[in-house]
Amino acid sequence: LEEGYELFTDFEFPLSFGQLSRCDIVFFACPDRSKFREYEIEQIIKYVKNGGNVVFLGNAGGDKGLGTNLNAVSEEFGIRCNNDQVCDDNHNYGLRTLPFTQNFNPHPLTRDIEMLLLPSSCSLTIFKDAIPVVSSDDDADPPNAPVIAVSEKGLGKFVFFGTYEIFRDNIRGGIQVIQHRILLKNLLDWLSEDIERQRVILGFQRLCGAVNYKIQQKEKKKAKAQVVKKIAVTPAIRPLDGRVTPEAMLDQIIT
Repeated sequence: LEEGYELFTDFEFPLSFGQLSRCDIVFFACPDRSKFREYEIEQIIKYVKNGGNVVFLGNAGGDKGLGTNLNAVSEEFGIRCNNDQVCDDNHNYGLRTLPFTQNFNPHPLTRDIEMLLLPSSCSLTIFKDAIPVVSSDDDADPPNAPVIAVSEKGLGKFVFFGTYEIFRDNIRGGIQVIQHRILLKNLLDWLSEDIERQRVILGFQRLCGAVNYKIQQKEKKKAKAQVVKKIAVTPAIRPLDGRVTPEAMLDQIIT
């Protein structure tokens, strides 16, 4: 926020592309015991493919342990969180569940970073065109397992962290660690490097969606008016003496 970012949290549910497209970056921070609806999954994927940036922050246990369905979205981008926890008996910050790592791949996210702590992190499985950025050490359990991964699909970017606690306040191994603050700044800088182009694309897609919605509503009203008009001009069937027989009334109802 000190760097000029504006925080927005007032989303309405279900999530829609229209809401998401008004944001440059959307974080989903460990939505414990909460699952995306099918419609929301489609909207999040659409948002990324059309230039949006999404960051998933998981935790130990993965989807199964947390009662979430983050993988329903992330697998579209070649990343899956596993139902485990990364531990290290040799390289840790006092607890085997608080391992540290220096196993990085060259990427803007790891610029100027020498070491990261991994508090309560699950591991990730990488496939398709996703890229592992940070992994556990070779003597960890599981060894050399991705814990931070990125994917660029369509016009946007998708990032998955195995732990949300790396950015959490007032905990051991959280955002107070200077290396973690550098990581967060690198993350925001990388996701924002082409933000003006992304805003134009998302704004255009949002406009197209609004126009299509209005056209559909107009077509529905037009179709409804035609049905009403058709019923209104249906002539009444009466015998010559002016009385309506049951048979004539039935014919009229059917017509």
